[in-house]
Amino acid sequence: QKKKMKIITLFVIATCMFNMAMVVVANSVNKDRIVRRISTTTLTDESTPLSAISPSYFAQTIDHFAVESSTFEQKYYVNDIYWPNSTGPVFLNIGGEGPITASYVSSGEFASLAKANGALMFGLEHRFYGESQPFSYWNSSSLSYLSTSQALEDIANFQTAMMQFYNMTSANKWVVFGCSYSGALSAWYRVKYPHLTIAAMSTSSPVEATLDFYQYDQFCGQALGNTCMKLVQNATASIEILLDSNATSVKQMFECQGVDDPVAFLYVLADVISFVVQYDSNYHMLSPVCAAFENSTNLVETYAQVVHDVFAKTGETCQGWDISSYTNETADNLGNMRQWMWQSCLELGYFQTAPANNSLRSTRITDEWHLGVCSQLFNIANFAPKINWTNHVYGGQSLQVENVVFTNGGIDPWRFLSVTSPLSPSVPSIVISNGSHCPNWGTPNATTDPEQVNIAHQLIASYFAGFVKGCTDEWHLGVCSQLFNIANFAPKINWTNHVYGGQSLQVENVVFTNGGIDPWRFLSVTSPLSPSVPSIVISNGSHCPNWGTPNATTDPEQVNIAHQLIASYFAGFVKGCTDECNQRGVCVPQETSPTSSTMFCLCNPGYDGDSCENTISPDDKKAKTIPLWSIFVAVVGALVLAVPIGFFIGRHH
Repeated sequence: QKKKMKIITLFVIATCMFNMAMVVVANSVNKDRIVRRISTTTLTDESTPLSAISPSYFAQTIDHFAVESSTFEQKYYVNDIYWPNSTGPVFLNIGGEGPITASYVSSGEFASLAKANGALMFGLEHRFYGESQPFSYWNSSSLSYLSTSQALEDIANFQTAMMQFYNMTSANKWVVFGCSYSGALSAWYRVKYPHLTIAAMSTSSPVEATLDFYQYDQFCGQALGNTCMKLVQNATASIEILLDSNATSVKQMFECQGVDDPVAFLYVLADVISFVVQYDSNYHMLSPVCAAFENSTNLVETYAQVVHDVFAKTGETCQGWDISSYTNETADNLGNMRQWMWQSCLELGYFQTAPANNSLRSTRITDEWHLGVCSQLFNIANFAPKINWTNHVYGGQSLQVENVVFTNGGIDPWRFLSVTSPLSPSVPSIVISNGSHCPNWGTPNATTDPEQVNIAHQLIASYFAGFVKGCTDEWHLGVCSQLFNIANFAPKINWTNHVYGGQSLQVENVVFTNGGIDPWRFLSVTSPLSPSVPSIVISNGSHCPNWGTPNATTDPEQVNIAHQLIASYFAGFVKGCTDECNQRGVCVPQETSPTSSTMFCLCNPGYDGDSCENTISPDDKKAKTIPLWSIFVAVVGALVLAVPIGFFIGRHH
């Protein structure tokens, strides 16, 4: 009976490890708007009644870097419904560039993971957003206290205070979560305060600050398709001509009379098309919009109608989309664009500009224009974001950190500034190919979610279970001792690698294959050891990516190529091409009889050594080689023909 239990336990452990290696590719529904900014998601599928959760307020320091500073009331929510005892973990949902609600601690994947791990939940509103206003005005003087540095100190100060208030100890493991800008904050908090937290979720997080975010426009153009993109480009060119000749008339056509800056007007139009692309899963406007352009007899009028339709669906106006218009300095609980523009102008950038080639938006939308808007809004000459400082301090896309799970949507343009490849075994990256912004942020629902979104939630849950429940080396060693009743039971790592060679093993005729997003590849051979020991890495493959039955119709292209390479290698090994052949070229079937057992060694270009032809195979002893006399006859014949031809050419020149 004990033996059966051990086998079952080992099988469960192996299954969990395999699940952590899976690749998630899925469809998802976008829940927030990031066309003009990165927005904070408002969750609506509550699992805890919002009426039961009321806000609290914390006396937060305004300036963490001053010797003395006054305070302001920072809003937060707390929910202890899943916290069975005072030693359980603590999950903190970081607010981004907008107000927070009770849903921050009652729904979404955040609450689902808290329930699974028995965690206390906090939601902390970002300074200068919602009710968390240090001042009653948003001029450049007060906004100087709005920075990522101050925001991260807010989190640390809040965490310290809550630990004291709840009498917490080091046994209470803190995990931070964030989506979009707040996702970047969660990763940066791990970078700056690794001793205060054990892990972080960083979803759709633009951790790489950049001045010129031209990739955003490139992506939107690709999403439209060549035909639709060209029509939008032609319409934009026509609008630019009209704008130069009669700005008032063309602005009236688009109901944008209140937008004074002509480039700001062009920026609004580009944002409308970006909105159509980015939120097609919500509004399903992409196909109708492109159809309208393709059937149009007047591209400018068609563009105007698209703009009207988008404003009607969103309940907004052209002036509300004009980033140069956020001049109101009076603080309120709902506004967020002036503060976000300050953060962009101060240290983040993210300026959505026209690419150098094949731009979808007007080429008048440049970095210089964005910088001019910054100086105009905040009355600061030469106001430019400290891009290099931000990336230097936090690490950009190469940040040095542990225990952070990055997730991104494959059709989210913000992924270009996030981490989309694993940085280490403890810093995985999950890209949901058809997912948009924050694709895994909603409450998991196995019935309604696409299959791959379900897999994503399972994979994320397994990571955080490991982080929270202490899957350390010491914990694993303890499991070993417990399972087999052997004190200090530890694997003989050095012996194993010494005997077998580890990743530098001495061997011939072995084909290694790995998935590019399989964590286990870190322990495998991912570079060729010799001509007879190749390594094939399928970049988007997961665990054992080539292990299924080959199907040229349904398999991804890279998997098909891998199957072909593997087949050629093993045909060579089995049918008689030797290591000597592999050193000279590639072993392939005879062209005259590709299905026969006869193999031929095809020389590498430029090979001038001994003949690399090899037709002798174990299965066909009668296979013939090319006789030396035939080579001699061919050479002499070539010379006989070459002499008269050369004489003839010489006479005529």
